[in-house]
Amino acid sequence: MSALPRSRAHIFSRFWSFYTTSLQNRPVRTKMVQSGLFFLTADVIAQLGIEGRSMGRFVKGEEGEGVWDPLRTARLSFYGGTIFAPLAHFWLGGLERIRHASKIASAYIHLYSLARLRAWFMYIFHFKPSPLLCEMRVNIVDFVPPLALANKLVLDIFLWSPFVTFMFPTSLGLLEGKGVEEVKRKVAMGWFPTWQKAVCVFGPTQVLNFTLIPPQHRLVVIQSVGICWNIFLSWQNNKTNKLLAQASARLVEAQAHVDMDPHGQRAEEELEKAEEDVKEAKERKERLKKEGGEMGVEVRMGFS
Repeated sequence: MSALPRSRAHIFSRFWSFYTTSLQNRPVRTKMVQSGLFFLTADVIAQLGIEGRSMGRFVKGEEGEGVWDPLRTARLSFYGGTIFAPLAHFWLGGLERIRHASKIASAYIHLYSLARLRAWFMYIFHFKPSPLLCEMRVNIVDFVPPLALANKLVLDIFLWSPFVTFMFPTSLGLLEGKGVEEVKRKVAMGWFPTWQKAVCVFGPTQVLNFTLIPPQHRLVVIQSVGICWNIFLSWQNNKTNKLLAQASARLVEAQAHVDMDPHGQRAEEELEKAEEDVKEAKERKERLKKEGGEMGVEVRMGFS
C-alpha cells in the first residue's frame, strides 16, 4: 500500500526537477509553454464549467452560444504563451532588481525567517522534510524590505496591470480580425472594471508572492491562483444551477396552488416568493457567465 504514494512522490520529484532545470536553462521558453497551458486550461474551465457550454455539442457539429468555442481557447492559449508570458518574465525580472535595505539587516532577517519556517514545518507535520521540500524551504524566503515591497506593489498595480488590461483586449480583438475602432470600443468598455477586479484579487496575492515565493516561480503561483478561482466559479455556477432548478420547481408548485385557490392569500405569497427566488438565481447565473468570458479569463490569468 505504501509503494504507491512513494511512487507518486518520486514522479512528482522528477517532474519538479525537470521543471526547475528547464526554468534555469530556458526560462522564457518554459514560461511560454507553462502560460499557454494555463490559459488553455482556464478557458476550458470557463467555457464548460462557468458559462455552461457543451463540448459534446461541438463534437456533433452544432453551432451556437451554448457550444464550446475552440477558436477562443486557441486564441487565449496563443496570447498567454507567445505575448503575455515573455513580457511577464521580463517585467518580474525587472521588479526583482528593486532593493532597499542593508546587506547585514537582510541577512539577519533572512536567517531568522528560515529558522521560523523550519520550526513551523516540523511542528505541523512532525517529520523530517524530504530533500525536495528542504530545497524549496531554503529558496522560499528571500526577505523583501517593506519599502522595496511597497515599490513593487505600486509598480505592479499602477503600471503593469493597466498595461496588461489594455494589451489583452487589444491583442484578442486583432486576433479575432476586428477593426481598430471596434477594438477601441472594447477596451474602453472593459478596461477599468477588469483592472479593478484584478487588483482586488491579485493585489493581496502579490504581497505573498513577492515576500514568500522565489522569483522564478512567481508567474506559476499567480496563474495557479487564477486556475483555483476558475474552479471556484465553476463550483458556484453548478450550485446556482441547482438553486435555479429548485426555485423553478417551487414556482411551478406555487402556480398550481394559485390555480387551485385563485383567491388564497397564502398561495399568492408563495408564488411571489418563488418568482423572486427564480429571478435572483437567474441574475446570479448571468453574473457568473459574465465572469467566465474572455475578459474573465484575462482577469484571473493575465496578472503577474
